[in-house]
Parts: sequence; C-alpha cells; structure tokens
Amino acid sequence: MSRRGALPITLAQDTPGPLALRVAHLAAALGGMRPDSHRRYLDALRTDRLAGARIALCLAGPEADAQSAWADAVATLVNAGADLRPATTAIPVDGPSDLLVPAFDFRDSVGDYFDALPAGSPVRDFDALYAHYRDATPHEQPYGIDNIEASARVDLSADRALRNRLRADEHDAARRVLDHLREVDGVDAVLFPGPLATFLASKSGHPALALPAGTLPGGRPFALSLLATRPDDEQYLLDLAAAWEHLNGPTPSACP
Repeated sequence: MSRRGALPITLAQDTPGPLALRVAHLAAALGGMRPDSHRRYLDALRTDRLAGARIALCLAGPEADAQSAWADAVATLVNAGADLRPATTAIPVDGPSDLLVPAFDFRDSVGDYFDALPAGSPVRDFDALYAHYRDATPHEQPYGIDNIEASARVDLSADRALRNRLRADEHDAARRVLDHLREVDGVDAVLFPGPLATFLASKSGHPALALPAGTLPGGRPFALSLLATRPDDEQYLLDLAAAWEHLNGPTPSACP
C-alpha cells in the first residue's frame, strides 16, 4: 500500500489491504496494521487447514478461458481434503446496488484524503477535483465522468438519510446470505473464481482474500478469491492461503 494513503470511492465498502508474494509476508503486513498485536496473524499461521475445510463453491462460472484453471484449482482443493459443498442459497456476485451510496460517500469523505496530502498539492477538495476532471479531455478521462458527476449532484444534507438506509439494506442482505451459508450449509468460507468475492465482501464487511492459481492460455494470471462466512475471520483465510501456498509453491516474483 502507498504510504500516502489510498483514495477510496466509499469508506463504507472500499477497504484496501496488503499485497504480498508470500502468505507469511501478508500475515506480517496485516498484523502491522494492529500495533497492539503486530505478530498476531503471523505467529498463529498454519498450513494444515485445507484438510476438512468446509467451503462453499460459488456456482457463478469463470470466464470461458478460465474454465480449465478453475477446474484444476477445485481438483487441487479436493485432493488436499477440502470439503467443497454446493451452496443452498444464491451467492450474489453483483447486483443493482443503488449508486447513491458510493456517490454520496465519495463526496462526503474525499476531503479527508486531500487533507492528508502534502502542502502545495494542486487539488485540495471535491469542487477542485470535479472542475479539473470536467475540463479534462476525453483522453484524460479513461473511466469517463459519470461517477464524479453523480457525486456532484449529491446533496450531503438532504440525501444522508436515504444513503444510510440503502447502505443498511445492502449490508443486512449480504449478512443474511453469509449467515445462511454458515448456519444452514455449515461452511466457513466461500470460494469464487477470479475476483468475484469482492461484491459480497464489500457489502457485508467480511474479510476476503485472493490467491494466485496459475495463468490462462493468453498469459493472464488467474486467481481464486475466498470470503469468510464469519466477520473478523482473517486468520482462517490466511491459514487456507498458507495451506494453498504449501501445496502449490510460492508465487514467483516478477522482480529480477
């Protein structure tokens, strides 16, 4: 992570986490965010928790060129003794999320990011950012301008109650799915192809983790993502990742 911080679209949903080539490094970095117990995750790390691990499979299929990589990953987990189960409830990977929440949150909180920038930074508040983006050429707007214009239309006073209700509804719906998976299906994590865990993780606040799982025919990397069915269960996901790394070897470094 950048030492200058991250610019989230919405603090309620976008939670940056550490990236690492080794699971031990990831555990150490995550623990470093808790000064009171910085070795908490690293000292507890285990490599034997895939055997018997109760994991639900998200049935939203991977992209066509990832079918083989996904099948290989599932087979590896089964051979390692993981108890992979079909879910008995739909696991959403996207949805008609009302864009008022991220539009409101971005305008409401982006000032905190700008306040932390060094003195002399050319953009210091939302209005200046919007003016800069609005006056830019299409080439300088690779993602378009629709989202920032949605934020510009937000009324921070009049829209706050609606934003809070929508966010609470999204959070409660996501938690109900994960409660069902844990209490009815008896699973501790959900496995997704690619980054599909991000939708449910962002709505529920439960921890998620991405695992490297080879490369696709065109050379693109393929990943799995895991989502815990319990809140604050980072250690369990780290243990599953450590067991996966133990089976498959560490991620090769792209650095010389």
